[in-house]
Parts: sequence; C-alpha cells; structure tokens
Amino acid sequence: MVFYYTIRGGQCLNEHSHIHLTPQDIICYVGRDKHENEHLIKYGWPGDIWFHVDGLSSAHVYFRLKNVTTVSSIPLDDLPPDAVYDMMQICKNNSISGSKLASCKMVYTPHSNLKKNFDMEVGAVTYHDTKQCRYARCEKDRKRVRELEKTKSDDVDVDYY
Repeated sequence: MVFYYTIRGGQCLNEHSHIHLTPQDIICYVGRDKHENEHLIKYGWPGDIWFHVDGLSSAHVYFRLKNVTTVSSIPLDDLPPDAVYDMMQICKNNSISGSKLASCKMVYTPHSNLKKNFDMEVGAVTYHDTKQCRYARCEKDRKRVRELEKTKSDDVDVDYY
C-alpha cells in the first residue's frame, strides 16, 4: 500500500522561475514500511525526487511530476520552496525518531542517484554521487502536518511499473 498526499506547488526558482506548479501537477507518495520502500527503490522513475530524514529511520517520500518531460528539466535547487517544505514535513512526521525531534536534518536527491547493494538491509540505500544530494533542516510544524494529513489517501493495488 502506498500513501499519497496533496502538497503545495508554487513558483520554481532561478532560470525555471517561468514554471508554476500546481498541486495537480505533483504526485507525492510514501512507502508504508521498509518492505514497500524496497519496491519503491526498485521501481522508481529516474526523475523522481527522494526525501528522507538523514541518519534516522524514516519513510521514503517521493516527489514526481505528472508531466514526465518537465521533471528532469527542473534541477533540485529550482523546485518550489513550498513543495520541498511539505515533502520534508511529511517525511519528518513519518519517522519514529524524527517526529519526536523539534528539528532534524533532511536529505533529498534524484531517485537515479540512489544506490542499492545486495548486502544492504531492507529499505536501506546509499548514493552514487553525494554531490547530487541536498540537505536542509526541517523544523517541526504541527499545523502544516495536520493540514497535510487531511489530504492523505492510500492505494492498495499499486502498479510499480
């Protein structure tokens, strides 16, 4: 089962500032547990953006644009700040340890940068190139988490392909 959230869009930054994303342009999906995260790691699209609490166990949260040709043309640094903020809040809230902290460090990177070795634990990943990773602090925002939780839905029959 995959959980879906409706997140805010917004104006992209820098040279992509002419692009305005709406919530309807974005798919935010989350693995239910570490076993489902394995499927999401295996079948994610190269243009997906993966979010995680850095150094702690947490949900794997993915950002995907519905228009696949657009997603690869928007660099990580140009994503709308409100969308990145919402993704980090969802990720932090779905971490047992992270949700208890007032603040924690988040990492996000393109799905194509995730590296999975056969000897790694279920749900664990590393990176091909750490230069493609972005880090940010995420402060607890209970009000925004409550708003996001109201948009949560699930899908029992997930087509991973």
